[in-house]
Amino acid sequence: MFLNKIPKCLSTKANSVPCLFYHKNVDEALSLKNTVIAKELSLPPVKLHCSMLAEDAIKAALSDYRIKQQEKKKSEDQE
Repeated sequence: MFLNKIPKCLSTKANSVPCLFYHKNVDEALSLKNTVIAKELSLPPVKLHCSMLAEDAIKAALSDYRIKQQEKKKSEDQE
């Protein structure tokens, strides 16, 4: 994958996490685990917690997205 060409700076790598989710639907994105994120970003063992935080953040964002989509659909149905 192209992520191995990213500079070794961890903050730069962290900004590349969303690239892992392009062209995936919500269910596919939710299935990505922190181990995949860590592998794609070539994180050293001492930085594995970063991939866990990324997984948690993505899951929270997608959960929020689903809630808002359901609310939107509900309000459209009531009109």
